[in-house]
Amino acid sequence: MYGRGSRHRGALPGLIAATVSFACCSAALPANWPVQPITTSGDLGWVIDLERAPDGTLYASSYREGGSMVLFKHTQGSWVGLPSLPSSDYSMALDANGQAHVFTTRYIDGHFELHLSRLNSSDTWETSVLRTGGQMRAAALAFDSQNRPHTAFVDNVDRTLKHLYWTGTSWTTETVASDPYFVYATPAAQIALDNFDRPNFLWYANNGSLRHSAWTGTQYVHRTVGTGYGKSMVFDSANNLHTSYVSSNPNETMYHARFDGNAWTSQAIDTFGSRGSLALDLLERPHIAYGAFRNNLRHAAWNGSAWEVEGITSWSGIINGPESEATLIDPANRMHVLFVDDTKNLHYTFMDVPEPATAVSLLAAGIWAFSRRARSGTPIGTRSSNGRSRPL
Repeated sequence: MYGRGSRHRGALPGLIAATVSFACCSAALPANWPVQPITTSGDLGWVIDLERAPDGTLYASSYREGGSMVLFKHTQGSWVGLPSLPSSDYSMALDANGQAHVFTTRYIDGHFELHLSRLNSSDTWETSVLRTGGQMRAAALAFDSQNRPHTAFVDNVDRTLKHLYWTGTSWTTETVASDPYFVYATPAAQIALDNFDRPNFLWYANNGSLRHSAWTGTQYVHRTVGTGYGKSMVFDSANNLHTSYVSSNPNETMYHARFDGNAWTSQAIDTFGSRGSLALDLLERPHIAYGAFRNNLRHAAWNGSAWEVEGITSWSGIINGPESEATLIDPANRMHVLFVDDTKNLHYTFMDVPEPATAVSLLAAGIWAFSRRARSGTPIGTRSSNGRSRPL
């Protein structure tokens, strides 16, 4: 029910023990993934987000070439366009009420600004300027258990990753980490809040490593996840952090990694893959939607003892740049995937995740009730998609 940057809470501890030791890979999963085009403008990609509101409405966003974010919602069986928003780097998330918020960078009158915009009930954007100054890049947005926004941004001037968040009365900024890589004009960071509302960040370092910075309550502790680029961040009910990432080696190996509070453990899943987008199902087993060989979309699922890999769809051209994917798993255990193909168009597909009889019976008996904190506060939770926390 969860994906990027979310928290999965309330599952039974005995059902998640199989996520520690992995072995790749078993036979492919049999599945049918109906693909639906959302838009055919041919100028999308690089950054996309997929969110689910408490009422079940899906929201899909993408960066559009020329400097804007486009937004769509799925209602009554079809995708409907919503007002676009000027942006360069951006991150979209829903609050606990299902309202869309966008954290973005704007360059206006010779200086940079960080904006937080909210789509109101009249489908118009209300924008607040959070910060102005030298070169900055919006990276990620999340909401905590009290529905307060938390953001991550890169300050290219002093080469730092910063946490900018609402305390309930004012906006506060703190430095998370410093690295020479932050001089470059790239967000290169994600945020997620754990089950205790403590911020966690993934970011790419100058030495090629994927770094994890976690707030302990008194300080940030920094660890290395592996070598490469990451995107998704998801906490399970035991407060273990899951992510997927792709190495920078010639084979572009894609990994699933898990942090148990003390150390990271990684396992290779596939080669020539993308960073992927990760979500957890009803049994808190990880599922990853990812691009492979830049011309097809795949699904990797942990079955409790091994990874199973299947193809979702493919295309004839080779993407060299905007390949993107985002995923979530809803309370009915349906996996939703958003992706951009070689035509630079936005597409949506889905599949019902098969579950053992144990999970089905527990769900039917009403035992499975997820109380998500960041991005939610609703009794039955759902997930996220690319690397933050959100309510559903």
